[in-house]
Amino acid sequence: MGSLFAFFLLAAAWPAVRWEPWITSGLENPVDLQSPRDGSGRLFVLEQRGRVRLIRDGALVAAPVLDIVSKVQFAGEMGLLGIAFPPDFRTKQYFYVNYVDRQRRTIVARYRITGDIASAASEEVLLTIPQPFENHNGGCLQFSPRDGQLYIGMGDGGSGGDPQKNAQNPSSQLGKMLRMDVENGARTAQIWASGLRNPWRFSFDRATGDMYIADVGQGTVEEVSFQPADAPAGRNYGWSLMEGTRCYDLSGCASRTDLVRPVFEYGRSDGVSISGGYVYRGSKFPFLTGIYLFGDYGSGQVWGMRRNGAAWETSKLVNPGLPVVGFGEDEEGEQYMVSHNGRILRLAADPAAAAVNAVVSAASFAPGIAPGGIATAFFNAITGVNGIVAADRLPLPETLSGVTVRVNGTPAPLFAVANSGIGAQANFLLPATTPIGDATFTINGAQTRAAVSAVAPAVFTVDGRLAAVAAPAVRGQPIELYATGLGVNIGTVEILIAGRAATVLFAGLAPGFVGLNQVNAVVPPETPTGEAELIIRTGGVSSPAVRLPVR
Repeated sequence: MGSLFAFFLLAAAWPAVRWEPWITSGLENPVDLQSPRDGSGRLFVLEQRGRVRLIRDGALVAAPVLDIVSKVQFAGEMGLLGIAFPPDFRTKQYFYVNYVDRQRRTIVARYRITGDIASAASEEVLLTIPQPFENHNGGCLQFSPRDGQLYIGMGDGGSGGDPQKNAQNPSSQLGKMLRMDVENGARTAQIWASGLRNPWRFSFDRATGDMYIADVGQGTVEEVSFQPADAPAGRNYGWSLMEGTRCYDLSGCASRTDLVRPVFEYGRSDGVSISGGYVYRGSKFPFLTGIYLFGDYGSGQVWGMRRNGAAWETSKLVNPGLPVVGFGEDEEGEQYMVSHNGRILRLAADPAAAAVNAVVSAASFAPGIAPGGIATAFFNAITGVNGIVAADRLPLPETLSGVTVRVNGTPAPLFAVANSGIGAQANFLLPATTPIGDATFTINGAQTRAAVSAVAPAVFTVDGRLAAVAAPAVRGQPIELYATGLGVNIGTVEILIAGRAATVLFAGLAPGFVGLNQVNAVVPPETPTGEAELIIRTGGVSSPAVRLPVR
């Protein structure tokens, strides 16, 4: 029964996000926060001047883990900029940093650590890239959860407008996403992606391996680019041919389909310098699961971005009024904000207020429901439910995974509930005793109203085609279709195929099912081949049209 139901989750309300003060003093210009994921609960914080600091048990340790102030050029965008811990750090006991040295070169180096102290003398330089200007140094380091390699975000070399055109130059490592197999001895970096201006902060979704790149814009927009985990090397994100979705150096950029457009961008009214974050994968706030959090250094605004099917949804969540320079996540996936003014804040959130978005036909997802028929309610995400949970017994339950639906106060039997983390739906049987007219639907305390009609015919489909027809229908031969909304007492049912009346052989309740109507009809012999419109009509009311392949 559950296989007939399509699950299409409407956009849900966003949770209420806040950032709570955690480390409020003792840090100078922090820029990054990372967990070694070694079970110790430690968090390592970078100070731009050239120190690695330690947070243990929620307190900042006075002694630095590493002090390389004498090596680091600390000015403007230069400094100690990124840190990453390799897989199985517990055994390896070394980490990687990215800094700009006194000769204005990007350095990626490895340091060994004993306990809470790393030796400056243990430095092993793995990569050196000269920087032509003082800005756009990139600086972020991340290990991919899929291939275990180190990814290095490199800016275009600086100044403005990429004057040396490094981002589109395949011979330059500037303006690129580099990949380096450091754990297997590599000493050279591969260009993984190009066309980046200044990917100050990027990250991998620890659950999927997808990459999110926050690329600082020139003078018009800031952007977020997305690279699926299974995407190959060689993507070109457009700079400086494009800035975001707009042409920059190339006036005819719209025709360049090889240039990958961002999945989100915002203009100068919302901020001036994007700071990328992480996809939430913690356990404290399950209603945040799958939401990518990021912010802006200049405006302090923090956004959330999430997938809804093939589309992206973005919302302004909160503005703490701080210079958001970066984010971090601990071993459990809980998140932190790094403020350049010396503060670290912890993520906290409350679920969105309860709300029912719509009650519609389970077959068409269009308004129109009838007593004894099958309806779908769209509402907020359900805590503790993953994917689809279907009823496995008769009579149908009135509570399923903590969800109850009441129609004018009467419990409705439930077929299934589904949850995507951002929105949910319940498929239920509208009680046959429901009066015609406006009805009140209550789901876990939240209410909405919807009209109930004597009949509201609709046909179950898969991708717009009849759910019960696995192959093209044959002219002059019978077909079987499933429907709902034919009313408590089923009257005369008509079927129109390509505008022609079909001979109805049977119309009634589907044997072995609850609330489901079955109609058998003969396809008119004169029906044209190809895709034909099918409409079911009863009581003077027609269903939304569906597609029927005919041969």
